[in-house]
Amino acid sequence: MTSKPFETCCPAHDEHRQILRSVPLPWHVDFAYRTEANPDPTTRLLLLTNDDDILRYDRALIRPSEASLAAEPLQAFSVIADGVAVPVHLEPGQLVVLDNFRTSHARTPYTPGSTASTAG
Repeated sequence: MTSKPFETCCPAHDEHRQILRSVPLPWHVDFAYRTEANPDPTTRLLLLTNDDDILRYDRALIRPSEASLAAEPLQAFSVIADGVAVPVHLEPGQLVVLDNFRTSHARTPYTPGSTASTAG
């Protein structure tokens, strides 16, 4: 059975869901795609859509302060996402494989080659 992520895990307000399904949010493009000519390109995407179960969310690239009408719903969604997050701590040499269509995931900052953990 497929479920809509925001509806099933979160007691979110109906108005917030409607806004996040209808107001495209400004996204800052990932660092890998930035150029000297355009050091901070942006695009606009919906966080949720009515016709699929795909969640489009990246805390580092979407900024509530720039989301105008969607700022409050986006902030509420961020709080909810933090509340259901489960940390996974890896040791050197370990690997996690995730299905991008079934999970929302991120990582905490780290220094490549370091054995020190920055996760809380």
